[in-house]
Amino acid sequence: LAKYFYANLYKNFSESNFMQWTSDKNGTTVSFSDLVMTARDWANFGQYLMSQKIDKSCLGNFFKEGLQNAIETGKKNGSKYGYQSWVFKVNGNPTMVLQGHGGQFIVLNERTNTLLLTISRNEQYKAGNLFSEIPKIAEKLIN
Repeated sequence: LAKYFYANLYKNFSESNFMQWTSDKNGTTVSFSDLVMTARDWANFGQYLMSQKIDKSCLGNFFKEGLQNAIETGKKNGSKYGYQSWVFKVNGNPTMVLQGHGGQFIVLNERTNTLLLTISRNEQYKAGNLFSEIPKIAEKLIN
C-alpha cells in the first residue's frame, strides 16, 4: 500500500518528497495509521482529495460515497464514519475529516474550496481533545 500510495498519489501533491508509512515485521503497510508527511504535504493531500472529489475521479467518488453513506458512531461530538474518513456536520453540511494521532486533523470543505489543517503532537490538551471540537472550530474558520 505504501509503495502504491507513493507512486500513484503522493507524487501528485507532494512538495517535500518525504513520507513514511509504518509496516509490520512482514513489510505489510499498516493501512489504518502511521502515515507520516510534512504539514504542507498534509495540506496538499487535503487539496488533492478535494480536487479528486470535484473531478469525480475514482478516488474522489470513493470518498464522496463514503461521505454520503457514513454511519453513526454514537459519539457525543456527532461524528459519523465514512470510508477511511470521519464525517462531521459543519454549518449543517456533511464534511469529510481526516484524523491522526495526537490531535491532527484536516477538515475538507469542497463548497468553499478550503481546508482546515491542525497539527499537534499531543492529544492531551489542557482544554481537552480538539477532535471533539472539530465542528465548532471549523464553523468559525470555514464559512
